[in-house]
Amino acid sequence: MRKLSDFNSRFFYIAFIGIFFIGYYIFKGNVRSSKDLIEVAGTLKDYSFIDSDGYRNRTHSYYIYLDKYRNSFKIPADFLECFYKSYFERDVKIGEGIILKIPRRAAKKINTGKDISVFSITYKGSEYLVEKLTIIKYNSTLTLYFGISFFIFGVIQWNREIRKKRKTHYK
Repeated sequence: MRKLSDFNSRFFYIAFIGIFFIGYYIFKGNVRSSKDLIEVAGTLKDYSFIDSDGYRNRTHSYYIYLDKYRNSFKIPADFLECFYKSYFERDVKIGEGIILKIPRRAAKKINTGKDISVFSITYKGSEYLVEKLTIIKYNSTLTLYFGISFFIFGVIQWNREIRKKRKTHYK
């Protein structure tokens, strides 16, 4: 029988983090094709593309604002390599119409003020955030494999640690 002190282990927490990543992958929602996206058309009110180089990490905050929508439309950091930022800044002017594609399940967030992830940005027939590539990135199994690896490593090391404690306890 496991004691409460057996759960106070860094390896137990590593396994728990693995479960978190596995759960995230399973429950993040489906965007498998264009059919899982809806179009949001509007006039570009503003945009903000901020890249911050910190001491230990880099952060990216890319937001698009459309008039008639209280939401900020966010380009996830995972999608930045699918985004033609310099062309967007050069070609798209504030006050002109653009089309964004968002997940169908995010439709209920429209005009709530919450961030909505963008999978595609189109302006005058040109695609600046490439839909096919973002869908592929979104469905990457890397998170799942990362979670499984953490879980397996954590459980194996946790069991070794418990056995080691028991051996030293009985000596």
